[in-house]
Amino acid sequence: MYHNSIEAFQHLLSPAVSQISAKSGRMQNGIAYCIVQVLFATGDEYRIEAYDEEADELYRIAKQQSSLVRLHKFVSF
Repeated sequence: MYHNSIEAFQHLLSPAVSQISAKSGRMQNGIAYCIVQVLFATGDEYRIEAYDEEADELYRIAKQQSSLVRLHKFVSF
């Protein structure tokens, strides 16, 4: 088990990750949310959700990692 969504996301990171997408927003009650989808070259897919303050941090980290994955793909060609 993980202490929070950031720890779970970081556990998934590996060279086998082929795509990371993140979406954030606010629910009708004003609480922030973030949904991160992690796709692997094997076809495996994971989804991580976070709410409130944790949502902002997860979104920021996921966007950074997404940029690194895209850069790695670009450099590999």
